[in-house]
Amino acid sequence: MNTWLFSGSSSTAATYPEAAANFANSSIGVTPIIRKSALGGQNSAWMANNLAAAVATYRPAIVVIQGAPNDSSSGSAGLPAGGTAVNIRRCVSIARAAGAIPVLTTATPVTSVAYDQTKMSANNAMIRALGDELDVLVVDLATILANRTDYLGSDGIHLNPTGELIAGSCVAAAILGQVNPYPPSTYTVTTADTFDRADANIDGQTTSTGAKTWSSPAILPAVAGAVVIGTVGNALRRTAGTGVSERGLALVDSGSSLPEVTATLKTMPSTLSAASGGIVIAATADGHQFAYIAQRRDTSTPGLSLYQVTSNGGGVGTALGFTTEIVPVSGGVIRCVKNAGGTVSVYLNGVLAFTTSALAPALLSATYVGFYFGGGAAHEWENLSVATPA
Repeated sequence: MNTWLFSGSSSTAATYPEAAANFANSSIGVTPIIRKSALGGQNSAWMANNLAAAVATYRPAIVVIQGAPNDSSSGSAGLPAGGTAVNIRRCVSIARAAGAIPVLTTATPVTSVAYDQTKMSANNAMIRALGDELDVLVVDLATILANRTDYLGSDGIHLNPTGELIAGSCVAAAILGQVNPYPPSTYTVTTADTFDRADANIDGQTTSTGAKTWSSPAILPAVAGAVVIGTVGNALRRTAGTGVSERGLALVDSGSSLPEVTATLKTMPSTLSAASGGIVIAATADGHQFAYIAQRRDTSTPGLSLYQVTSNGGGVGTALGFTTEIVPVSGGVIRCVKNAGGTVSVYLNGVLAFTTSALAPALLSATYVGFYFGGGAAHEWENLSVATPA
């Protein structure tokens, strides 16, 4: 894991690989050595012709093969249909022959008229298909960064610093999730629950792992009313509510002040809003402060949000961080990690959504977790897991 080689053109020669290294350091405390086989203006043929020498020189554990954006240019670097696939296959073979793990990325979006968007779209689809065919991890930067012109520089081709940070973080998150699964070995799952109970009322019952007791609502605000929480199948479900009726279910994990909380959104209507609540990642013992990850699919602000609430039986949440690029769907795994550096990172299906340093100090050290349900449409959760440092 100590050396990551990035193969590509000018986008790869920039600083997004260094952003990947920084993300790895913040996640697992290890900073990989970054090497590059990249040259501005070049295409996938150049990548394939020069990769073997770079692999022999640097002996990487990971080879990230950039999505050859210049293959779709109208200049001399442009390649005919089918040429990119041949070269990407060569790159994968070279990496594997050297004992390295290949990782593919799709091309980051461009708005410049010097690029054929139809060809780029076809090449990105081909790269995704090669991932399945060759059993190679694909980081779909084209989809992650789609329609985000604010992540591009003035030339409409290269990523600006924010875009490089997002691209690098997503590549690193995918590598760590596939090659060095997170949580690392220094973390232990201390609490888990599948909600597979015959009793429709989970309040007062214990988790399936860790024997933590669900309580309602000693930790979180509650208003008796339209919201009803119970189990159906192996899911925790809240019924449709109205107005501001709200209710929480929480449990205490006293193992660490730096937990990771993961849960799967089993079902989700198309109009679910942030007001409907989500996964509680931290709450103070008196219940006056808590933070939760909200999932949203309505037309105003689709995506994930981290809300912090200061309340004594009711209150208004403050959005600390959010994303509109990554929209949750049924079956989506949402994960929140409170990092040792005082930041909080939120992921959806292994892809970094955002990182924020705005969480209150009292919540960074709090260990109450659970769910917060407000008014709105019904939705269901399954497979809660809390991991803490061993």
